Amino acid sequence: MISVFRRITTIPISTITLLLLTVLLSASCTSKRLISSWSAEGDYQAREVLVVGVAHHESIRKLMEETVVEDLFKEDVTAIASYSIDGVRGKVDYDAVYDAVRLTDSKTVLVLRTVEVAEESGSQIAVGNSYDFMDNGSFQPLFAPRATYANYSRVQYTIEASLYDVNTKKKVWSAESRLTDPVLSKKYVSEADKLFIKDMKRNGIL
Repeated sequence: MISVFRRITTIPISTITLLLLTVLLSASCTSKRLISSWSAEGDYQAREVLVVGVAHHESIRKLMEETVVEDLFKEDVTAIASYSIDGVRGKVDYDAVYDAVRLTDSKTVLVLRTVEVAEESGSQIAVGNSYDFMDNGSFQPLFAPRATYANYSRVQYTIEASLYDVNTKKKVWSAESRLTDPVLSKKYVSEADKLFIKDMKRNGIL
């Protein structure tokens, strides 16, 4: 009897495991959560809101302000982006914002700014083992598991939102959110902004 031995070629389990781990890590990369919230005592309402975004790039500032204004309008709250007002374009300081408040007759000012950007990277052991091919009639490698690892990196943004009452010039509400690997698109900014809107509703601000 003639026996034919053929090399068996399969996809290593390590490859499959690494792909699955990559998918899981990618799925968790767009996480966002509220990490702190504070509200002053008293009855305050976000109304006639001047939205001020503090960012290093004018395009990001415009994206933040426009998105928040649209989301506030969905809550039946009148709001205006500060960058659209003469005197505030290209700069954000106290005098410019106060002039914008007078020009628009705003009752409250909502300021959003990035307070921290942190980068993290490392490696994580993958679940499962790696198996070698059968070769030259040696079966030992087939049953010798080998641990595998996957590298990861992520960036976390901490964004602070603060609401000020124009009459008293005091802060009446603030919150911080942490975003992991955010994509600076209108859709993503809106999803993050909903964290603040939900918290303002919870505190009776909206």
